[in-house]
Amino acid sequence: MNQRNILYHPFTGDQTIIDKFLGAFGIMLAMLMAIVPMSRILGFIPDSDAAYYAILMTGSAYSLIRLRSLSVPALILLAVCSISILVGSPDELFSPWVRLALFTLVIMSVFPLSQSRPLIVYRGKIAYYTLWILVAVAIGSAICYFLGLNFMRFEQNYSNVDLSEAGTFGGLTTHSMILGPLSGVASVYMTCKLMKPGQNMPRIIAKTALLIGCVGALLLSASRGSLAAAVGGIAVALFLNNRHKFSSIANSLIILIIIAFAFAPLYMPLASGMIQKQENNLNAGSMFASREEKWGNRINEFSANPVFGIGFASMDIANTDDYNPANGINEPGSSWLAVLSMTGVAGLIVVGWMVLGTFFRLCKIAGPTNRDATLIAALLSVFIVHFVIEGYIYAGGSYLCYLFWLLLGNGYSLARLAKSRRSNKKHNLPRHPNNLRVR
Repeated sequence: MNQRNILYHPFTGDQTIIDKFLGAFGIMLAMLMAIVPMSRILGFIPDSDAAYYAILMTGSAYSLIRLRSLSVPALILLAVCSISILVGSPDELFSPWVRLALFTLVIMSVFPLSQSRPLIVYRGKIAYYTLWILVAVAIGSAICYFLGLNFMRFEQNYSNVDLSEAGTFGGLTTHSMILGPLSGVASVYMTCKLMKPGQNMPRIIAKTALLIGCVGALLLSASRGSLAAAVGGIAVALFLNNRHKFSSIANSLIILIIIAFAFAPLYMPLASGMIQKQENNLNAGSMFASREEKWGNRINEFSANPVFGIGFASMDIANTDDYNPANGINEPGSSWLAVLSMTGVAGLIVVGWMVLGTFFRLCKIAGPTNRDATLIAALLSVFIVHFVIEGYIYAGGSYLCYLFWLLLGNGYSLARLAKSRRSNKKHNLPRHPNNLRVR
């Protein structure tokens, strides 16, 4: 594999060639960018906000040094977020400018706000390390359950939350609502790894065991939204990998159904928390009783400020159940509605353009011959579904926000590179990466 191909295959390419291309400093920084943000949500590690801010600033500085071009959509998004604060004049409790500064550091660090060949490979390496760390955390959390260990920080996370509405097992992580989506992402990643053709039986068995462990951690988190998102991601992966072979899709579905029934006696006890949570919500009068009030508040905020929203990372001060009055940290209840309520129609257009546009462009090029695009499309579908019930897309201090923009950034680069390559072929231009401008 030559250096040009590593741009298009950051996950399935030869990691030895990628490492040589990055160099020792690039590898070390990519590893730190994967480890340090993750350490903030591991329950057995003390809070490390200072380290997180430091690595974001380092990553941003590195991106600026290696910059060759800028992403117009990312610039527009940051401009819309700034205008929303100016127009909405949100309460100072929410510290919107400070939170926007942190969000900007996330975008500069892991999304192609600044772009170049080395940065594409470097961000792919961050994601490569991150995905394997997520698998390790999911497996470790499943093992913790059987060892009777739970590192979830009850005093930190449940001061204002009804335990009947949330899972109480975080495994290695600080919160069940963190473990759920991380295990879902890890499950989709291992599914994609299993779809690689030509694997020997020991590798298939090992990856299947890892997948079972990831799914086990997902069930133990009792997160219904994460389970739905993971199922959606796996379905997208299977479809994109076999969409030209209907028989393969049918065979995959049959195998999954057989496995689901065969292992039901094993995983159903692990899903008891999820079943109990659903019963509690139904007893409260709705399948989504724990979210509906928040969704209604976001819609009301949007109705009052439809163009640019109520202000970035902010809410109506009257909705006291949706934020912590001590520090302004808020839970919108939905990322899609948060975009709409905080940055209005303007923000929804830009975010939709970036997220859904990237997803559909990846779907066009995904398949057995482009497993990198298949992987990122499947992972993005996890977040697209999970955004319905969790509101972290603008929360620069949230690990899930960091992870999403990291994966979206890799998908955005892959999609734009594919478009540039097709354009070069059409005009008979040389396909050397120096001719590629990812905007």
